Parts: sequence; C-alpha cells; structure tokens
Amino acid sequence: MSHPLPDLDGREIVQNIYHYDDFFIASETIRNFLIRIAGGEAEAVRIDVRHDDGKSPREAYFAVKILRTIDCIDLTRSLVNRGHPAFREDIVPFEQDLTSLSLTSELASEFANVDGAKYVSCPRWQRAKSITLIESRIPAGTTVFQPAFWPGHLIATEDFDSELASLCSGVSLGYCSWRLPLSDPHGAHMRLMQDLR
Repeated sequence: MSHPLPDLDGREIVQNIYHYDDFFIASETIRNFLIRIAGGEAEAVRIDVRHDDGKSPREAYFAVKILRTIDCIDLTRSLVNRGHPAFREDIVPFEQDLTSLSLTSELASEFANVDGAKYVSCPRWQRAKSITLIESRIPAGTTVFQPAFWPGHLIATEDFDSELASLCSGVSLGYCSWRLPLSDPHGAHMRLMQDLR
C-alpha cells in the first residue's frame, strides 16, 4: 500500500513502543527496560508483527504487561464527571460511579478482583476530573504499576517517562510522550489534542 506521504513510501518506519490498553507492544530494547524498571514484575511474550506487505520488520517485538498492581486510588477524593463534558457537569467521587458486576463461577476464576466473585472497576480516565492517590500504600522506589480496580491504566513516575523517551525512536519527529497529570487527565488530554491540531 502506498504511504500518503510519498517520501515515506516503501521505507520501513520503526516505532519501538505502543501501549494497547492493557499491555505494550515493544522492541527488545524497550522490553528489557520495562522488565527492569518494573522490578521484574512484568511479563513478556514474543509476537509476530508484519508490515502491510506481509514482511517481518528488522526488529523482534514483544507484548509486555506490567504485573504489579497496587490498591492506592482514593475512591472518596478522586472525582469523575458523570455528565457529558461539553454539555453539563455532574461531578461525584469515584466510589459513586464504580462498575460492579457479580460473576458466574466460570467467569469469576478469570476476572474477579473482589471477594473471588465480583469484578469492580473505576471510571475511565476520559471522564476523570481528578485522581487522588493514597501515597502511603505505594512502596518507596515504585516506578510503574497498575492501580487496582483501574484496568488498562498505568501510573508511572516522571523519571520513568524521561528514561522511556530517551530509549524510544519513532518517525521523523521521534518519540511523543502523552503523560497525563492526575490532577486533570481529561482536561490535559483535550488541551494536548488541540495543541496537536
């Protein structure tokens, strides 16, 4: 398939990291960094990546999942907008907008995260007004982790982001980090999207 930018047509463009909701697709260099920085609490499996023409890229790629989970979101002080951000606000604590499902025994073994029979999840970041952490629950030296009850999200230090950026390569513009502050993740994302236009 032809690239929409003729100068890039036929060139292999290597992006060495991509975050897919629950895991990363990463080159070997980035895989090694993620495993090291996660203190060994990461899992990696080699995957088959292909270009549009069916050819394999020069580099090997891996699916990498950060396994460390910490229950540290303050559900009473973290706020979510249950209304539509553009039309009306309905700001409530996370604890009033949790997804809570009772699971059958077949599903519970795979998905339960409370009492062995329930699945509980915080609202997605797109609706989060602010996220407050209970920092005393986060062990010293922790660099990156999944918050409990918030699947598909990672919390990381600025040092993690800086070191990752130094290892990453991308298209002509290089690596772009979309670090969203806990104080206003949705607002920061909207401002970022406007700036990128």
